[in-house]
Amino acid sequence: MRRYVYALAAATIMSVAMPVMAEETSTEEETSIEVDSTEESGTGEDRASEIEKLIQQLEKQIAELKAELKTLRGEDATVEGDIVYQDDSVIVTYNGLKENEYGDGYTINFIIENLTDKKINVGYDDESINGFMCYTGFYADIVAGKKTKEVIDMYEDSDDYCPMEELESLEFCVVVSDADTYDEISTSDPVVINFAN
Repeated sequence: MRRYVYALAAATIMSVAMPVMAEETSTEEETSIEVDSTEESGTGEDRASEIEKLIQQLEKQIAELKAELKTLRGEDATVEGDIVYQDDSVIVTYNGLKENEYGDGYTINFIIENLTDKKINVGYDDESINGFMCYTGFYADIVAGKKTKEVIDMYEDSDDYCPMEELESLEFCVVVSDADTYDEISTSDPVVINFAN
């Protein structure tokens, strides 16, 4: 009788486990088929270039989805990691506030990604903090397909200084230019970063 029960239990376990194994195997085959078919499209540098372009496209889609998610949630305050501006040439991500290591101010941090196939200059124009015009001197050179970390320095002895605890908003326009010709590629509408207090 025990043998019968054990055999029945083993048969039940096998019947339940087999379809799962089949599903997992078929998924693995589909994945490997996709990889094999894309590997045939190029080799070496060509393939690496294709992969880099695909990654950039995916990052752009992720940035768009993050922006949509923030809007759907009705969030007002900008948090570290939020995309604050994006177009066909650049993605600007807010990267948080950090106290200056010398204790005389703080930095407003950004990550900027060049989506083009050429070197670009990215600057901010028409800046204001808490509604008061200021000059941040923000300017970055970025080679094709790369990212850079950039900051706006806020020093206590500056005429435009606003203490971190009083910081409510930063507004600016993003200006993108060709690094070689200095021709303007794009200028954004005003971008607003709202800080949580």
